[in-house]
Amino acid sequence: MEDAPEAYEFNWVGKQAARAEVLKPIKKTLRPVKEDSVDWDNTQNLYIEGDNLEVLKLLQKSYLGKVKMIYIDPPYNTGNDFVYHDDFAMSADEYAEASGSVDELGNKYIKNMDSNGRFHSDWCSMIYSRLMVARSLLSEDGRKPKLAKFQKDNFAKKEFQELWKRINRRTYYQVNFDTSDLVKKSVKAVDDLLKVTEIRIVVEGGSMENIRDKESLEAGVAMTQGNIRTIHLTEAVGKGVTYDLIGQLVSATGLTRKTIVEILKGIKPATFSMFKMNPEEFIIKTARIINDCKALAVIQCIKYEKLNDEFSTDIFTENALRGKLGVNAIESVKSLYDLVVLDSMGTEKNFAESLEHEDDVVVYTKLPRGFYINTPMGKYNPDWAVAFREDSVKHVYFIAETKGTDDLPSDLRGTENSKIECARKHFAAISEKDVIFDVVKNYQKLYDVVTK
Repeated sequence: MEDAPEAYEFNWVGKQAARAEVLKPIKKTLRPVKEDSVDWDNTQNLYIEGDNLEVLKLLQKSYLGKVKMIYIDPPYNTGNDFVYHDDFAMSADEYAEASGSVDELGNKYIKNMDSNGRFHSDWCSMIYSRLMVARSLLSEDGRKPKLAKFQKDNFAKKEFQELWKRINRRTYYQVNFDTSDLVKKSVKAVDDLLKVTEIRIVVEGGSMENIRDKESLEAGVAMTQGNIRTIHLTEAVGKGVTYDLIGQLVSATGLTRKTIVEILKGIKPATFSMFKMNPEEFIIKTARIINDCKALAVIQCIKYEKLNDEFSTDIFTENALRGKLGVNAIESVKSLYDLVVLDSMGTEKNFAESLEHEDDVVVYTKLPRGFYINTPMGKYNPDWAVAFREDSVKHVYFIAETKGTDDLPSDLRGTENSKIECARKHFAAISEKDVIFDVVKNYQKLYDVVTK
């Protein structure tokens, strides 16, 4: 927080240099390429090639405070080739020296955790300067989200009240699975799937004949780049740094220490050696693989039972709902709110717009976070609740999860797919087939289900 006297601030090594980069003037202009353009005289679209920071600065001359929406898709650790490298990690020694996290003898003040800034500082500097310039282009209505209003008339409709009565029951689950089988499958999955990133030190040489000004020095443009040398580390952990491997895996998976130890003992030595190469990533990815195996084991034997407890209708009004039209929200007549805030402007936007326009749909809502199903993999929050006009479809009440694919088992990770299977069993336990739960990619798929 920098616009108010707050107690906390997001900071990193290189932030001041990023600020200086924003203020640095450029001596470039936009050059039209008419021969590669389509309908140059009439088009209202503009495609610009070049460094996006320089482009944003050029746009300030004509569009300052006039832009309603800016969509940013920054590359980061995707494994693909981009103009900006997706590996922004500094070496441990470089970061320690720059951030002052070692004393004059080289002793560390802080542990080398995965949240340390050396993994992200350069990326933060890269994106920060661009965000600062982009923000200046936004108009007032582009910066401020709109507060959604609760539509009491839709909430009071008989169709929604009947739907709510059928889905607001809470449940508990029971699950018993074969631990030895889980250990066996987890060992195989870790051996087959685990890959960790090698930590390396990149040494860049440079030279500087003279210092032109303070700004160029802070921005890192005063030096001429020289040779680059990469040092590959066989072990990335210093002797003074320890990791509670078993404890962290227990915490991340919910399994017992005994089970985690059996899994670690079972994996191949070559697999376990990756821990020394990159401990933080080893723990994160191993936990993810084990959780996927656990999720697949759970759905085969989980059972849900009803509780004498219900969700309160307060979940629809206790938290303010805000969104930006055209960015992450659309206006609504049939929803419980006059604004539908979306997770994506693709699948979810198309789905919501279809619900608005279909005559058979009486009322619907994007279910709030307070409505959830307990699963062994964590809480699961379904996407949509839809009530149809009676006699228009076979199944009047529908709970939908929207995904942009039909191929769920191969496209969704094991944990997510298992949560969805748990939701099926939850709704089957509470609704006695009055409510249908399914995964759909669009309204047509939903309609096919409710008319069967």
